[in-house]
Amino acid sequence: MKFLKTKRTYYILGGIAGSIAVFFLFFWIGHSSATVVLNEEKAGYEDLIQKLEQKSGELKDTEAHLKEEKLNLSYVMEELDEEKDKLQDKREEVKEALAVVDAKEDTQKELDALKKKVKGAKEEKEALDKEIKGKQGEIESLEAAIKEKKEEPLEFPAGQFFVGHDLQGGRYKAVPIGEGSNFFVYNSDGYADVNTILSNRSDFGVPEYVFVCGEGDIIQSEAPFRLIPVE
Repeated sequence: MKFLKTKRTYYILGGIAGSIAVFFLFFWIGHSSATVVLNEEKAGYEDLIQKLEQKSGELKDTEAHLKEEKLNLSYVMEELDEEKDKLQDKREEVKEALAVVDAKEDTQKELDALKKKVKGAKEEKEALDKEIKGKQGEIESLEAAIKEKKEEPLEFPAGQFFVGHDLQGGRYKAVPIGEGSNFFVYNSDGYADVNTILSNRSDFGVPEYVFVCGEGDIIQSEAPFRLIPVE
């Protein structure tokens, strides 16, 4: 019985020792694993801290660079404002220049129109001068044609007068005495070569009339008239 108790005791002690051994084994395994995890976490944390410090430095560098870029941008904006002012001034200059060009074009158009008018007036003047010269020539011809002779004018009362008997044939200028009247010259065949009205009134008849008559013609007037020999 005593042996059984002892054996049993050994079993118990062995079981307790085994349990203790197993406990320490698991504890050692757990401690080792925990140490590994802690070491890994510590390494990861240090790495994270290092990266954070690195990023923090990069951030400061970026902020400094950004501040510098903002300052440069400020200078650029100031230069841009100056360039805008210059551009506005140039626009005003261009606007004024265009206004001058437009005014010049308008003035040129007016000048061309005036030149055209002057040219037209010159051509018209030349035409009028030519016409006047022609009229003067006609007047001179007429004046030469009806140049009065030095003979005394012939005066006749109203009535009929025979050429070759009452007066000689030739070229005469008939003018009215008084208010005037109808004036006729009939040829030897009885046809009227002259049929007009001698009158001193500007709105009725003519103040004078030049004609040619020959022997056998008849001169008839309803009022006194005068015949002036002409060449």
